[in-house]
Order: sequence, then C-alpha cells, then structure tokens
Amino acid sequence: MKKKIYLFLVLITGMAGVHAQDAKVSGRVTDAVSGAGIEAATILVKGTKKAVVSNANGDFSISAKAGNTLVVTSVGYAKKEVEAGIENFLITLSQDKNNLADVVVIGYGTQKKGNITSAVTTIKGTELLRRPVASTSMTLQGLAPGVIVQQGRGAPG
Repeated sequence: MKKKIYLFLVLITGMAGVHAQDAKVSGRVTDAVSGAGIEAATILVKGTKKAVVSNANGDFSISAKAGNTLVVTSVGYAKKEVEAGIENFLITLSQDKNNLADVVVIGYGTQKKGNITSAVTTIKGTELLRRPVASTSMTLQGLAPGVIVQQGRGAPG
C-alpha cells in the first residue's frame, strides 16, 4: 500500500513539473505594409496540435515552451516561423500575392483551388448589374451553367 501511495506522489510531482515548463506566449500579428493587426491569423506551435487565432487587432496568446517554433499563417500572407519567447512580441507578415489565386470562395466557406473537384464559374458584378430582372433571385438565371433558380411563392410547403 505504501508503495502505491509513493508511486502516486511521484507521478503527480512529475506531471506538475511538465506543466510548469509551458509559459504563456503572447504577441501581435501585423501587416508589413500598413502595420495594422491581422485578424484571424493562425498561430501554431510546430510539432503539436496547439493553435490559436488572432483577434480583430491581431493580438494572440498561446501556451508554449520558450524556444518552441511558432508557425504563423494567414490567407494572402507568406507563412512565417518564429521562435517563441515569454515576452510580448511583434510578428510582421508580408503579403503573398501568388497565394490569393489558390483560394476559391464558395457559398458555404472557402476551399483551396486544388481541393475542388467540380466546375468553378466566375460571374462579375458588372454582368449582374446589366440584367433587367424583376427580382434579385432571378439575376443568376442563365449566367452560370448548371444553376437552376426557382422562385418560391412565399407559401409554406
């Protein structure tokens, strides 16, 4: 019985030492050109599943060990890897114009161009404005192949 209690205490003490090594790392992700904070940038501790997303001002806070590598990514910006420190620090991302061509906006989210298996059609806003239609729901009718627009009467069922 004494051995079990001793083993339990050793395990608890060892686990407390492991958790004590992680520190709160916080900082701000900004645009290299404007200096404005980048919202929704992903900050990932490399080699783990720990990740956070920056807020509207670009601020973030994540639990990591000093010396860990943080991978910072955002749509339209080049990926950057920085070494984690305990103090607040500034991460500046530069724009990656080649990356924007790989993102397709779809009706329920975004996908990378390589992940889409169906056809993709682009309709410009000027084409929509030139159409004389009685209802906005009928604006897409006939512009994109395979799109069928059905206008409801407002009655249930």
